[in-house]
Amino acid sequence: MDSVRLHRLAAQEYRFALDWYRKRDAAIAARFRDAVDAAMNRLLYDPDSHFQIVDDIRSVRLRRFPYILVFVRDSPESLLILALAHTKRRSGYWKRRR
Repeated sequence: MDSVRLHRLAAQEYRFALDWYRKRDAAIAARFRDAVDAAMNRLLYDPDSHFQIVDDIRSVRLRRFPYILVFVRDSPESLLILALAHTKRRSGYWKRRR
């Protein structure tokens, strides 16, 4: 796998969550950023091994934070992250994104 792209709304969710953590503690914000990076690396390594939500949509959980990256393979060599979804809020809100 070569690349990961973020849907524009997923990028917005990431910035919002990072700002939320940054306002509380810079160290926690850095750990959140690292957790997102680690999750992206895990899905790049083997995207088909992660939890299948429905059809071709899968997710990977962030370690130590209540978020998942919802993603789909949009070509043989790239993935599209549809959402950075909080696990306790509005499940499935991202289903219309592509």
